[in-house]
Formats: sequence, structure tokens, C-alpha cells
Amino acid sequence: AHAIILGAEPPIDTPEADKPPPPMDETLSARLPLTPEDEAFLADLHQAASPELPEALIRRAQDLSPALVPALIGIVNDDDLWDPAAKPGRGWPPIHAVSLLGYLRAAQAVSLLIDLVVEFDDNAEGHYRASEALGLIGPPAAEAILLEMKYGTDRAAKVALAAALAIAGRGDSRAVTPLIDLFNSANWR
Repeated sequence: AHAIILGAEPPIDTPEADKPPPPMDETLSARLPLTPEDEAFLADLHQAASPELPEALIRRAQDLSPALVPALIGIVNDDDLWDPAAKPGRGWPPIHAVSLLGYLRAAQAVSLLIDLVVEFDDNAEGHYRASEALGLIGPPAAEAILLEMKYGTDRAAKVALAAALAIAGRGDSRAVTPLIDLFNSANWR
């Protein structure tokens, strides 16, 4: 029998060791239950069917529990909610959730936001909002984008992330060289 120590990794020879870790939003959600205020906020967010994210929702989100961040990540990851025909939000709740992750400075959402910037067309609202959110998150986002700029091989991804790096990396001298190198490598013909 193995002794169980709270917080310790399971021994390698147990079935638990073979399971992949749950995604971050599931792990956090299990530890951070939503409050009734969080639930009411999420219900209102699902009703938001316009392009503008109301200031009142931003202020409310900033006053809620930390459990809101994994719930917002879950909304962004719900493909059905992105559908413009989805009722009642008509595709806007996940876009608003992206913005809220930025306003909440949710560092745990950085990799998701980077993926959105890279995957969406430059003219898509999701691209713009994810880039803006990375800028609001600031240094944690800049760190991740700098790694992508240094080690990534997809030039289109680097171009897509340039604006986010310029904002998130403001004041960080390490952001200058990758941006200049990217600019100089562009085919301007």
C-alpha cells in the first residue's frame, strides 16, 4: 500500500499516474466553486448579444471570486457559443469572455489567448479581442509571446502576435529586437 500525502504526486505504478492531468480550467473549477454572484454574472454574460461589452459587466467581473476565471475560460472553449446563430448571445459571450480575461489580468489564460490570436483571421473580432486581452495582462503575456517569437517557426503566428507583444511588452526592452527582426524580415513588395 502507498501512503497518501496531500498534494503529492501519485506513485508511478498507480493507475492515477497514467491519466493525463485535467485541463487547467477543470482543475481550478474543482477547487474554486462559483458563488451565487458568479453564477448570476455568468447568466448575464450569456445574455449579452451585442458587440459592446458593457462597462457594468467589466466592473462586476472585477468584484467577483477567482472562480470566475476558469468559468470564462470554459466559455471561450465552448465551440457552440461562438456560433452567431446561438441563442441568446448570438456568438458574443465567448468574445466578451476573452475581453474579460484581459480585464481580470488572467495570466492562466495566456496560452489560450495566444492560440486565439494565431487561429483567427486578422480582421476577426476574436483576434482583436484576444490581442487586446494579452496586452492588458501585460508581463505574463509578454513572457509567453517572447518565447513564441524566439522558438516558434510559424512566421504568420509571429506576425499575428506582434501587436500583442508591442502592448504587453511595453517597457520591456526584450520586446524590441523580435519586433524589429520581424519587421525587417517582412516581404514589403
